[in-house]
Amino acid sequence: MVGYKDHTFKPNAAVTRAEFAVMLTRALTVQGDGKQYAFKDDADIASWAKEALEQAIGAGILSGYTDGTLRPNSGLTRAELAVMMARVLKLEDQKDNVANFTDQDKLPEWAKGAIGAVAAKGIMQGKEGGKFDFNAVATRAEVITILLRILELDENEEANG
Repeated sequence: MVGYKDHTFKPNAAVTRAEFAVMLTRALTVQGDGKQYAFKDDADIASWAKEALEQAIGAGILSGYTDGTLRPNSGLTRAELAVMMARVLKLEDQKDNVANFTDQDKLPEWAKGAIGAVAAKGIMQGKEGGKFDFNAVATRAEVITILLRILELDENEEANG
């Protein structure tokens, strides 16, 4: 993975939606639909992230919000990350698999199935105290760890044919 211009990686820094799209498309093969997308906040999309965002959107992994914005510079929550990873892996929802998280009753309905699915697959885990901590912003280190787990899954599936 590529770090910042000052040659640091900043593993504990919050990852933005734009940074996530770039990290995702560099790590995994993401086939978009080739379309260009327009959002109310297009002016906020940095040139270095535009192509990756369009690929992730075109592949159905990342989406905008109901208000017509993409919010590329907003922090990516763990719930959003779980949904996107479930989409990447084409996992079936597993709402019943969230029972082990101490904050299961607070998980948003739109993310429960994906959270359960990525947890069952070992892609994402809970945090201290058994919480999933769905509203916490994912760190760069968390995203890299998750992408590496996905790459390992792919390698294992290929090896096991």
